[in-house]
Amino acid sequence: MLQRAHSSIFAANPAVPVSFILSLIVMGCLVPCRAADHINETGSLLEALGGQVKPPFDQGPSRQYDFWIGAWEANWRSAIEGELENADSTETTDAWVFPILQGKALVELARGQTAIRGGWTQGFSIRYFDLAKQRWVMAQNWPSPNTSTGFLDQLQGTLRHGRVQLYSSWRDDTGLNTRRYTFSDIHPGRLRWDDAITRDSGTTWTPGQVTEMRRKIQSLTLPKVGQPLPDWVDGSHCTEDPFHRFDSLQGDWRGEAIDGEGKSRPARLVAARFQNGCSVLFVLSWGDRQIFQAITYGPSSKMWFAYQLDNQPGTPHEYRIGTEDGGRFVFVRNPGLVIAGELEPFERPEPLLPASGQPRTVWTELTDERVVLELEDWNGSWVPALTVSLSRVEAGAASE
Repeated sequence: MLQRAHSSIFAANPAVPVSFILSLIVMGCLVPCRAADHINETGSLLEALGGQVKPPFDQGPSRQYDFWIGAWEANWRSAIEGELENADSTETTDAWVFPILQGKALVELARGQTAIRGGWTQGFSIRYFDLAKQRWVMAQNWPSPNTSTGFLDQLQGTLRHGRVQLYSSWRDDTGLNTRRYTFSDIHPGRLRWDDAITRDSGTTWTPGQVTEMRRKIQSLTLPKVGQPLPDWVDGSHCTEDPFHRFDSLQGDWRGEAIDGEGKSRPARLVAARFQNGCSVLFVLSWGDRQIFQAITYGPSSKMWFAYQLDNQPGTPHEYRIGTEDGGRFVFVRNPGLVIAGELEPFERPEPLLPASGQPRTVWTELTDERVVLELEDWNGSWVPALTVSLSRVEAGAASE
């Protein structure tokens, strides 16, 4: 299976609500683990991606995962059949975890070499608290060279008694299978992640790998806008051309967004390559709105996959399936790809096709210097909801 300031909080901010302080105690944070303790965002990609935690995401369940924000070294230990303990191992990966969309979600990037994952590892996950489900929902992509799961691998679950446990299910010839991811032993400088599988609805569990994480530095800094994310090495993990169709997005873009009623607002798009050649992510901002997308290519389906999440409270994530159409790239929402529940088996539709009658994103122009994309709704015909026209901004040429 795939995976995944040591000063008093009261002195630093006497207005911190009691509910938030209690959440720190529940999480086992012996040292306050606010998002601001472990990020250094000024002028970086982090700032541009919405890494400044703001209301309404600055308290409540959305902050339960703040213990993980920062830079980590992860030691992977595989299970040994017939043994009580997992194998000792010196294999490690580096991980970077940071907030986006003003704190609505957390992104994890991972890079390293492990035998457990068959060599060079490039990992990505994203998680947010779904208000309707009252669950943490995560999606991930840990591609082998020139492959991708399209961010479709998903789990969901809750925090209870200082642990975060996430689940998902699928069916095979043996029946219903359920896997569990557990974050536990949570301290300011270390934590543990492990997975397990049950084939009898939780009566017995077969343990899998254990990952022991150690915090590397107290303050996380991402590269400047215009550079790849820190998991980037040389772009060699995914070398096939379709993986790189959106590489030119990397950088800072400014322009205008015109809604369906003709109202114009300033717009900005900031994008970066990640997963060492397999994926691109961006945040599009206009007015008080932000949309995050991560895009990768699926060689088996010969389509692109976009994971999308916006900064509005209560809005869940979605998937958009992309195809090339006469020089345009068209991404149509497919609601059937979103996880439904811990015990509801995920059944990927075959053949995988964009859903009919769903909103879509159309990249009508994508060059090194200009981008035009249209967000369209379906009402018997395609109706423009937002048209965004952008030009590249050279580093240092524009201020916030």
